[in-house]
Amino acid sequence: MNDVEKIDVLKDAAASAIWGARASNGVIVITTKRGKEGKLKINYAANTYFTSRPDNSKLNRASSAEVLDYDKEVYDKGFFNPAIFVGEPNGYSPSLDLLLRLDQGQISQQEFGRMRDSLSGLSNSGQIHDNLLRTGIRQNHYLSFSGGGPRYRFIISGS
Repeated sequence: MNDVEKIDVLKDAAASAIWGARASNGVIVITTKRGKEGKLKINYAANTYFTSRPDNSKLNRASSAEVLDYDKEVYDKGFFNPAIFVGEPNGYSPSLDLLLRLDQGQISQQEFGRMRDSLSGLSNSGQIHDNLLRTGIRQNHYLSFSGGGPRYRFIISGS
């Protein structure tokens, strides 16, 4: 917006006369700044914005225990196919692994319950709050050079 000199909204016959039928709903004309005859003029502007830390407490995110219940439901209904993960470096969730190991007889029901209870107590909300949700800082800088002589004018700008 530092390079904009003026903005005009044309909603009359003049707009249609200049731009044709495509301008029947109106035209927005943006006029940019132009260099002026005279000495070199340097313009600099800077803004800093701070945003508050987001509050995710109202998102109603699922707890670890709820995710484990969901995984069990998916597994019990047969929507999980472990064969697609064979030989892959990335796999399925630890809770699905426990269910699969229980079905294959690799762990007992007692071990399954203990490990499931351990998983259901995990939460990374503290890590998310401390490491990902921070106060935001945004900076904008604008620099322009303008000037000209009797036969030329210039403006160079960047943001």
